[in-house]
Amino acid sequence: MTSSRSVSPCKLRVYLARAEQLDDNGLRCWDTVKMPVCGGRCDTNEISDWEFPFKKSHHPVCAYGTRRPLTARLRHCDHGAVPGTELFHFVAADDCRCKVCSSQFTSCEWLPPNSTLLSNIDYKFEDYDEENDIQTI
Repeated sequence: MTSSRSVSPCKLRVYLARAEQLDDNGLRCWDTVKMPVCGGRCDTNEISDWEFPFKKSHHPVCAYGTRRPLTARLRHCDHGAVPGTELFHFVAADDCRCKVCSSQFTSCEWLPPNSTLLSNIDYKFEDYDEENDIQTI
């Protein structure tokens, strides 16, 4: 089991994602894109209560505070891909904070304590700083 203190606090990070787009003819452009995302620990708590369900819970998650549209240029394209296919548009985190999960924009699934379901996933995150600045056009 991992101590909650060994997980860094909620903050902006850089995730390396594979981006791919197809033009109308099925030709593609692709690249690895640095995406600003939110990740890290948020402090949670529960207190007992006399009414069902006999507890009051506060379990915030690390999520974006604000978002911004970004465009990245994909460097690898099939020969003859329609111009413009190399422009990859996405919405990225601008800042991060701990807040109650809203399923309107966030995946809010719950995992039981000590779950090992996600233990084999190799996330490729880096802390966000000026050296990892996101290259956009």
